[in-house]
Amino acid sequence: MTVTPAARQAAATPDEVALVPKQRYHIMDAYMPQVGTTGRHMMKLTCATQVSIDFHSEADAMRKVQLAAKLTPFFVALSANSVVQERRYASRASTRVHAWAGTDPARTGLPDFLFQKHASFMDYVEWALDVPIYFLERWGQKIVVGHPSFRDFLERGLDLPNGRGRTYATPGDWESHLTTVFPWVRLRHYIEMRAFDMNAPGIVLAIVALVKGLFYNVSSLNAVEALVGTYDKATVEALLQEAMCYGLEAHTDDMSFRDMLSNLIDIAKNGLCDQQKHEYIFLKPFESLALKRRAEDLNILASLDIERYIRSNLL
Repeated sequence: MTVTPAARQAAATPDEVALVPKQRYHIMDAYMPQVGTTGRHMMKLTCATQVSIDFHSEADAMRKVQLAAKLTPFFVALSANSVVQERRYASRASTRVHAWAGTDPARTGLPDFLFQKHASFMDYVEWALDVPIYFLERWGQKIVVGHPSFRDFLERGLDLPNGRGRTYATPGDWESHLTTVFPWVRLRHYIEMRAFDMNAPGIVLAIVALVKGLFYNVSSLNAVEALVGTYDKATVEALLQEAMCYGLEAHTDDMSFRDMLSNLIDIAKNGLCDQQKHEYIFLKPFESLALKRRAEDLNILASLDIERYIRSNLL
């Protein structure tokens, strides 16, 4: 029997999992406990599906970034697949999202500008400038220089350790820094959505088809905006908490997540059809995932029969 990475992560503790053998991760591992409580869990015990999309202009990019941010709770609920942590039922649908929530509030989550009218690239830049630096790269090495904000480094420079002189920010430093910010929706030369838990291959393909159907069609974007366009930050954060705890079973006083997800799946299906693509067939796994209650799985977990759950879901 082959044990999957997801199964190993569900059964392990942070100290039992080795870091990816890159210097940056060792620097991050040392820094994480200074700014949060679950950063090491995030690095070692979580696994995500990240989906990236294109944009053709600044306005198009920011519209998609803002809508993706507002859809984050529903993406979490649809993909929630990490209920086991350190061999125990974690009493939440997505332990991965919980881990990210306690990692580092300065560089994660939902930045305020995502909910402003007429948001721009510069708003993203201004936010990232205030995120602390993990490290600098000089002479082929990553060097810890304290953790000033990039804005402070840009304005004043800083002294390198061991008497190596003073250094000032370069374009390369900025590009490297942008790889160390982790909002739920990250802006690079493309838009990176980071809300989805890792799932089986069929579900991963369904997630990609969902995103394409929602974001690569004007009618779909308009329909999504009609659903979530008025959400403010407090609303999205409250919905995200519900999604993290209850997954597909999440609901508020006036909304069922299942109903919302059924609407989004229909919008995506129509969007793919409008693109004259047959890729809507990849959405088929969501017919059972989004509409069928997983009562048996929940009963297994509630009884703490973790081995049975892992065998039936993760192996």
